[in-house]
Formats: sequence, structure tokens, C-alpha cells
Amino acid sequence: MNDRKKNKDQLIKELQYLRKRVTELKKAEIKGNQALHESEVQCKAVLDAVPDMMFQISKDGTYLDFIPAKGVAPLLLPKEFLGKKLTDLLPKNLSERAMASIKCVLKTGKPQTLEYQIIQNSEPHDYESRMVVNGPDKVLAIVREITSRKMTEAALLESEKKYRMVVGSSNEAIFIVQNDHIKFFNATALKLTGYRGKDLTSRPYLKLFHPQDREFVAEKHRKRISEKSSRLDSLRIIDKRGKVKWVELTSTISEWRGEPAYLWFLKDITEQKRLQEELARVQRLETAGRVAGQIAHDFNNLLSPLAAYPVLIREQLPEGHPTLEMLDEMEDSAKKIAEINQQLLALGRRGHYAMEPIDLHELLHGILTLGKFPKEIVIKEAFTPDIFLVKGGAAQLTRALTNLINNAVEAMNNQGVLTVKTENTYLDIPLKGYQTIDPGEYVKLSISDTGAGIRPEIMDNIFDPFFTTKKMDRRRGSGLGLSIVHGIVEDHNGYIQVDSKPGKGTTFSLYFPVNKAVDRKILMSEVKSASGDERILIVDDDPIQRRVAGQLLRRLGYRVQVVSSGETAVTHLKKRHYDLLIVDMVMDGIDGVEAYKRILEFEPKQKAIILSGYAMSNRVQTAIKLGAGSFVTKPISQKVLANAVRKELDKKHGRRRN
Repeated sequence: MNDRKKNKDQLIKELQYLRKRVTELKKAEIKGNQALHESEVQCKAVLDAVPDMMFQISKDGTYLDFIPAKGVAPLLLPKEFLGKKLTDLLPKNLSERAMASIKCVLKTGKPQTLEYQIIQNSEPHDYESRMVVNGPDKVLAIVREITSRKMTEAALLESEKKYRMVVGSSNEAIFIVQNDHIKFFNATALKLTGYRGKDLTSRPYLKLFHPQDREFVAEKHRKRISEKSSRLDSLRIIDKRGKVKWVELTSTISEWRGEPAYLWFLKDITEQKRLQEELARVQRLETAGRVAGQIAHDFNNLLSPLAAYPVLIREQLPEGHPTLEMLDEMEDSAKKIAEINQQLLALGRRGHYAMEPIDLHELLHGILTLGKFPKEIVIKEAFTPDIFLVKGGAAQLTRALTNLINNAVEAMNNQGVLTVKTENTYLDIPLKGYQTIDPGEYVKLSISDTGAGIRPEIMDNIFDPFFTTKKMDRRRGSGLGLSIVHGIVEDHNGYIQVDSKPGKGTTFSLYFPVNKAVDRKILMSEVKSASGDERILIVDDDPIQRRVAGQLLRRLGYRVQVVSSGETAVTHLKKRHYDLLIVDMVMDGIDGVEAYKRILEFEPKQKAIILSGYAMSNRVQTAIKLGAGSFVTKPISQKVLANAVRKELDKKHGRRRN
């Protein structure tokens, strides 16, 4: 009885347990169904949110399943491609690429990405397909349309291309500077500096600048942190070869890879700076020349008696007279003063002169033979045979060459080797310091010394008027020598070059255009006789000049009449014939050119020469075109005046040049 009761109780307990277990299982099932539903909802939400289409594809390329992307039209309706192979639906080249990717995914287990383009409704559409393993014989292809992205990338690429084109073709050097180093540069920057890329980026940016400008640049950068941009004053950089170049630097705050940086724009203004300095030098020369020319012109009138009268006085004194020695000193001093005055005129470009065929060898021979050089100076001549003739003024060229030779001797402290060289040459490219030249044949004349050379810091000043390096304890120089040389060379349409190295001497090279219009054989010979009995009219508004010129010519036998103005000269010539007219260029009233022009109206074959301390170049050219002959410069020399007069009188009169 008791056993039966125990069994019953046990059975009840088991039944209760089973009921409880069933209840728990039912609850678990309900909960699982809810979780599964929630998971399905979440999965659906994820799939709906993903802008991708999904294809399940077998290893042989058959479409097994398809999940469309929300809001994106499928390439084909599911019924049109499910169960079909991609080789049947895609172009051959694309299907081959897709099959290759499927095989690679299944073989390696690694995802593969494929980009391609399909034409839909006559419009190109770009897609990206990412394939992953989805079973032993299947892959899942996740396809996303990337047309917009491709368009953006293309626009970005085009923008970058234009940016690189602008930066690369810029005439300005562009740098990005960050943490005291150059991080970026364009092609112009390499051209400007001469460095290779790694040379620029491996050194502090301040090393690029001239030592005297580095602190200025660094200070400007320190103060520019709060500024947007700033244009610095002109600065100097030093390129790889050590050459100093002037640049104008514009700097602005920028970023480089997310950090603050400076964006530089460097404009090369070296040539502009050189032209500005050249213009300033020319202006200084013109200013000095105007002052010097005015003084020299007035001084010439006063100097004429001092230069001319000693000759006349000497003729009236007996041999051995004590006054003769004083006359020699007066004449020597007058010549030296006249030479200085001629240099002032040359500086002012107002000592105009006739341009005649010149043999530079003859000029050099006279200078080197008659010059008084120290015994310790060795002179070497390297003259090219058959040197071409040049067209110029013998006196002015002699002055220029004498200045250069004397300058070379002084540079060697009266001890060394002086080399004078000539050669025929042809120029067709600009020389240093000249933007353009006239191509053609030239005579090159070089004067070299073995002195200490010219210091680089003063090289730009050597042609400045009144610039001199001579010390006070030596014979002082006027500072006119090289500026006069420069002016005379330019007056002859020539060019001048200087090559100097400290401790190795200096070479001045002059280039003069060749004159082939005159044969060397027909160069005019010297006047055999300077005297004559022709009738001459002298026109000058200065009484001293009239008296000096008149006395010199009367002593040579000429019949001389003097007048004080151009108007009076016109009146005289209307009444009486004169074989030669000597007319001053600058006078009160009508000048010499105007007087000569009026005389030619009624006396078209009138011979004339110009007497001038200086004259404006356009008036001189006018006188030459009218038919005037030689120039006679003041102060008057008896020999020069006599030869000029005889030469003009003996000349067969041709037609006036129009």
C-alpha cells in the first residue's frame, strides 16, 4: 500500500516537472521566434539601408539569387537573368574578367573587386563589384553603382591637372615652407636656384638667402603668423653656383598636410634690378656730363689764347731768349688743361668729332711708342694681321685707349705685363650686360694687365663718373677715365666687356663695328702744306676766339675776315665770295647751322668747317647733311686748325647730302 502511494507521488512530481518543462519550452519557443523575427527585421533593415545590389553566383557563373538595392533600379528584372549565366548576359571582355574573379575568390578565399562600365539607356554607368565566398561553390557579388564617384574623381583629377599645369608653368618660383624646411617646389623654383629637389628639401630654407638678408627674412616670418599675406622688399638669394640673384618675395599663410605652413612666390627681378642700376648709372653720367659739358664749353673759350699765343710769341723772340722756357711751360700746362677739358667734354658727350676710317694698329702703335712707361712694365703685342678698319674719331679713340693703358699700368703698380691684343671677330649673340647687339663683324681690342684685379663689390661702379680707388697718398685721379672710355665706346656703336679676377689681373675688351666702306689704300694722306692765300670768313660771337683764329690763319698767309654773328655772316657772303666759312656752332642769335643753311640758299657750293667747343648732336648731324666738313675743337691748335682748313679747301666740292 505504501509502495503504491510512493509511486503515485513520484508520478505526480514527474508530471508537474514535465508540465513546467513544457511551459518553459513554450516560453523559450515564443522568445526564440521573437528574436528570430527581430533578427529578420534587423537584417531586412540593414539590407534596405545598404545601397548595393547582391547577387549569388555559382562557380560556373550562374545567377542563383538576387537582392536589389533600395531605390536603385536593377540592371535586369530577376526573371530575366536568374538561372542564366553571366557569360550570356555580359559583354565578352567583362564576362571573362568576372569569371576570372569568381575562380580567384573560390580558390584563395580572398575577396576580389571588379570595376566596369555598362551602357544603360544610352548613358554610361559605372559599377564596382566586390566578390566574397558564400559557400563551397558559390560567391556573393555585392554591386554598387559608382557613376557619381567616378565623375567626382574625374573632376578632381582634371582640377589637379589644371592646378599642376598652372603651378608647373608659372613664371614665379613657388615654395611651401614648413618647420624651417622647404616641403614643396615647382619647376621654376629648380630653375631659379639651380638645385635638385633633394638639395632644396634637405637644408634649412634660410640657407637659400644671402647671409645679409637671412635675419630680415626670419624676422618677417615670425611677425607674419597673424597676417594673411605680405610682400617683402627685394631680397637676394644664392643659387647652387654661388651666383647672387634678386627676387621679390610674396608670402602667405597656408597649410601643408594639415599643419600650418608658408606659401612663397619668388619673382626673379635680377635683370630688372640690373636695368634699374644701369638707368641710375646713366642718369648719374648724364647729370655729371651736363655739368661738365657746360663748364668745359665756357672754359674752352678762355683757354684758346693760352693754347694758341705761345706759338705766335715764340716766333717773335730770338733763339735763346729766357722767355722761351716760360712759354714752353705755359704751352705744356695749356695742353694738360686742354686734355682735362676734352675729358670733361667727352664725359658730357658734347665733344663731337668727324667719323673717319681708322686703323687701330696705327693708334696703338702711336700710344705705345710715344708713351712713357716704367722699365718694369713688359709690353706684349698680339696684333692680328690685316685688321679691319673701323669708323671713328681718332682723337677720341686715342683718348679712350690711352686711358685704358694708363689704368692698366697703374693697376700693376708700375710692374708687370701689359698685353694688347687685336682680332677680327663676328658677334651674333648679346654680350654680358647688353640685352641686344647688332650682329656683324667687329674688331675686338683687348688690354690686359697682371695687377691685383678689381674687387667684385666695386665692379658695378667702375664706369661711374668721378669714381676712383686711388689713395690720397698717391697722385689723385679724376675718376673720369673709365666713364669716358665707356662713353666713347658707346659713341662708336661699340661694346665693352670687363673680365677680372682678384689677384689675377683684369682684361678690358672693346668691340668696334667694322667699316668696309673705305679701302685701306685710299686713306687720306697728311696735308703737305698748311698755308695758303684763300679768303676765309670766321664767324664767332666770342671776341677772343675771333682774334685767336684770325691771327693763326693770317700768319699762314690766308686773307681773313671775322664777324660776330650768323646774321652778319649772311650779309657779308651776299656781298663778297669767301673760299671757306669757319663758323662757331653755338652763338647768340642764329646758330652756326642756321647761318650756313641761309648762306647755301644763295651760295650752294660754299665750303665750311665747324668751330666748336661742343654742339648738340642733332645740330651737328644737320650741319654734316648740309655739307660742312671737319670739326675744329676748342681750344684752337694752330696745327689742327691749319690742317683742317687746308684739307677742306683742297677738297673737290660734291653735292650736298639730302
